[in-house]
Amino acid sequence: MAECQLIVSNPPHRSPDPNAAAPYFNCTAAEVRMKLNFPAPEVWFAESEEDAAREKATALVRAGIDVAWIPGSVLAQVPPAVTVTAVAFDGHIMNLITAAGPLEVGPGDRMVAVFGEPQRQEARLSSERRSVLTQHVPGVGPVRSMPFASGIVGAAGIAGYAAANKLDKVGQEARDAAAKRVSDSRVAEPGSQFVDLYTYTADGWKAARITQTDVDFSGLGAVKQPTARANIRAILELLREDFTARVDERLNHVTYRSSVVGGVALHQVLRSISAHLADLPPMDLGSRLAFLTTKGRKS
Repeated sequence: MAECQLIVSNPPHRSPDPNAAAPYFNCTAAEVRMKLNFPAPEVWFAESEEDAAREKATALVRAGIDVAWIPGSVLAQVPPAVTVTAVAFDGHIMNLITAAGPLEVGPGDRMVAVFGEPQRQEARLSSERRSVLTQHVPGVGPVRSMPFASGIVGAAGIAGYAAANKLDKVGQEARDAAAKRVSDSRVAEPGSQFVDLYTYTADGWKAARITQTDVDFSGLGAVKQPTARANIRAILELLREDFTARVDERLNHVTYRSSVVGGVALHQVLRSISAHLADLPPMDLGSRLAFLTTKGRKS
């Protein structure tokens, strides 16, 4: 059976041509321009066939718009972030104490750090940094299990992810069961600054969320700052500079809102992929999309 193929925006876009892209969104060039202004990754299209996804993604790239083509099963395999309760750094290794146990990371480990902060309530009247999706897209089909074989779309065309970057192969039932087991340790929608750290371990990709609240930063040693907010930034810079993690800050001061893909509510599209995806808070989904699109970049 056909798998749901997601086409995800991957801003910032190169030299986009809204007029050329408008027919694919079934809206005006002005409306396309509004979509392009949204700075964070979001699901734009869902296709039931790979050929249709490839054709649409390629057309958008030719219009100067950066997108990622992500099979639904790949999104379903992204691990849920677990709550970090304490962070320690000894000058070489960072140790995260989480609700699911300790997580140790060091220089040279494969990491993606997604930084975000929800937009302040009083600033949400502006539409420039809000998700707006109303395009018409064909319906999606049922999901089949498959390995991590998504193509990131860029100027050079569609290319497969390297085999070394594959997520663990797991069946749909195993993924849903695992999601249910960790449901108690998953974090709620963040209300302030956060860092979602995705790191590759011997057991596959793991994810942990560091927030400003209920985290003991005393183990940071010389890196420790006087405020929780400053500690979040210090950790982010440490990951960037000392650990050479790929850092994604596109979720900073954005507001995701309910969206429609092909006339179907996004949460219903996600449910067709996996039940646990339908209940993801918007920022949680955004973090996973940021992880996949940042991880898939060649540089």
